[in-house]
Amino acid sequence: MANQEPLDLVIMLKIVEYVSSRKDSFSGSSAVDGDLILNIINNMAPGSSFGVRLSNDTINQETAMGDFYQVDGQAGAVGREARAENNTFNQIKASAPIDLSTLAAELQSLRAAMRERATSPDEDVAVAAVAQAMVAAQKGSDTETRSHLKQAGNWALGVATTIGTTVAAGAIKAALGM
Repeated sequence: MANQEPLDLVIMLKIVEYVSSRKDSFSGSSAVDGDLILNIINNMAPGSSFGVRLSNDTINQETAMGDFYQVDGQAGAVGREARAENNTFNQIKASAPIDLSTLAAELQSLRAAMRERATSPDEDVAVAAVAQAMVAAQKGSDTETRSHLKQAGNWALGVATTIGTTVAAGAIKAALGM
């Protein structure tokens, strides 16, 4: 079996061989015995695929025999009799894209307001996180910006809401998973 050619190739070669042997009996017509080809296709192994060529124009169509699974997101197990045991899946909410230039401007206003209001070391840390988020937004780093906004925490969200920086408040909420 190690020297056996892939099944798809063998099938295609048999079809070519059949069509070549029948060239003389076509009487000028390019028709092929559809029942024979259909029989070959129906007996293909599950998971086999083939392309179709008609009238010298390639049709970009592929047919799959057997089960077909397309997974666009996270999956633990896919397919017939698939199993997944003792796994941990972390779901991450997709959030809307942020206009980083608008966010950077609002974070500058938020930082100034937070600096005026800060009275504890924890609040100073939140001010620093907003400053880091502002710098990341100015550089165009969405991921880094969100990370720093998460560190800024609930106090930053409260101040952002109070002073009316709605883009900043929304970004902080998203970073906090709210």
